[in-house]
Amino acid sequence: MRSLHIGFLAALGIAATFSVTSAQQAATPRPGVLTDDFGGVPNFEVAAQCIDWAVGRTTEWHTHPGDETALVIAGELQVEIEGVPTRIVNAGEAYHNKMGQVHRTTNISAGPARTWAVFVVEKSKPRNTNAAMPPGYAN
Repeated sequence: MRSLHIGFLAALGIAATFSVTSAQQAATPRPGVLTDDFGGVPNFEVAAQCIDWAVGRTTEWHTHPGDETALVIAGELQVEIEGVPTRIVNAGEAYHNKMGQVHRTTNISAGPARTWAVFVVEKSKPRNTNAAMPPGYAN
């Protein structure tokens, strides 16, 4: 487990050095997605990617078949997780969505945002599954 944390922190450190450019599309994975077996855990993989967020871009409510941790490289995101207070995450800060948590993310910046996201997910399942909007939330 310690090597997982060290590896993830190294990936975040590398991501923090990327330069910021304008987003061409909303929440678009950039070329160079790394996907590999997740060491020692059968049927799981790790995927790391840089994601550009256009101004105002909101994901649908969704879940992941594993954990997602992301570092905001540029901009400001609003992260809503069912049953958890809404959180504003600024450049240089990170957020974590646990396996199966219903959540959505919105770019609330005046300009484009960028994240470096790392997923540890089951191989046989889609990375995102749409979910119903939880009670008490608005569009």
